[in-house]
Amino acid sequence: MGSSNRHKKQKQKDFAKRKLKVGKLAPRRANQTDASFKVRSISLNQRKTLSSNETDDEAFKKKLSILKKPTTNLNSRKAIMSEILHDISTQRDGLSGHMDEILKVSALLIIDRSRTMREMNLDLWSKLIELGGTDGFVLHLNTFLLFVNSAMTHLVPAIRKDSIKYLNCLLSDERISPFVVKSSWFKLLRNFMILMNWTSKADDSGKGKTIVVRESSSELMSKNLSKSRVEEITVLARMIRLGCLNPVGKDGKPKEESSLQIHPFTSLYMIPEEPNPYSAIEAFHRNTLQQ
Repeated sequence: MGSSNRHKKQKQKDFAKRKLKVGKLAPRRANQTDASFKVRSISLNQRKTLSSNETDDEAFKKKLSILKKPTTNLNSRKAIMSEILHDISTQRDGLSGHMDEILKVSALLIIDRSRTMREMNLDLWSKLIELGGTDGFVLHLNTFLLFVNSAMTHLVPAIRKDSIKYLNCLLSDERISPFVVKSSWFKLLRNFMILMNWTSKADDSGKGKTIVVRESSSELMSKNLSKSRVEEITVLARMIRLGCLNPVGKDGKPKEESSLQIHPFTSLYMIPEEPNPYSAIEAFHRNTLQQ
């Protein structure tokens, strides 16, 4: 009996509410953690450092891997792109072995979310074309056109606007532009209509189609939209001129197609102009041998 009374008193003591006086804190518990200390944090730059035992090729590949990741720090990517632009202008021969890798990363930057990276990537294209590096563009043209077409129908308006600049850069070179027109003519025209909000419908006769422009006059009067439309129509006119008209030289006369050459043995593999029904059984050849 005495034991149970003692337990009750102990239980009441545990759950008793202490009355606190004004200006005095509650007594600290034995298992309470002291949180009065201050924490000092050290922030490190997100840019990766290159170890001293790495070769130049490994270090450059690591820089390209940082450049193509959109989640990496933007300042680090801008610094790497500035370094590449400087090296191409000063010592382009030193990057000739990495040009294939640079162009692969450059294709990814066409649809990059950063406007600064897209502008710097466009400067890279202009410098390479200006310095005569069109061979790499021809080899990677299918990949470039794939990303350009994707950028023309992108959800981000700024990426759609910059896609025209990339296409204009490809069409401005005489060696690259014929391949652009031949390989992606219909897809580019269809994306132009999507980009400019144009639609096509059958005309009254039912034999052809007409283009319908949905924009109102008030929308066309806005400065941003009118400037974009001028750029888009200019690039579209250049592409149509290259695809539908014969190339014209500086003197205003049509250029001769020097790339079209006929092999001297081509006639041996073509259908002959005169019929010879016995050519399959070689009857004429056997008669000649018997004589």
